[in-house]
Amino acid sequence: MQFKRQTVSLDDVDIAKQPILYMTGLREFKLNEKEVKHLGDYLNAGGILFAESAMGSEQFELSFRAMVQSALPGTKFEDLRRSIRFSTTFSSCSRCITRRW
Repeated sequence: MQFKRQTVSLDDVDIAKQPILYMTGLREFKLNEKEVKHLGDYLNAGGILFAESAMGSEQFELSFRAMVQSALPGTKFEDLRRSIRFSTTFSSCSRCITRRW
């Protein structure tokens, strides 16, 4: 499988074209209501969002958690066990990542 880096707007994201979204950052951020709805629709359709807080940025992490709570109300975050080999269990992890924050 080959990945192609592409910048997309949440207004234009299509699960058929972008099954995996990746985001990273250092600073606080906020999405508008339309972007939150699009993200929620994308994740509920089975899309995968992989995010990392650059340099362990607490501002980014807190913004990310708030964004997910807005997009998927009632969900909670769960830490993945360190023993999980992400590269070999990607398909099984993606369900818990997108559905059980």
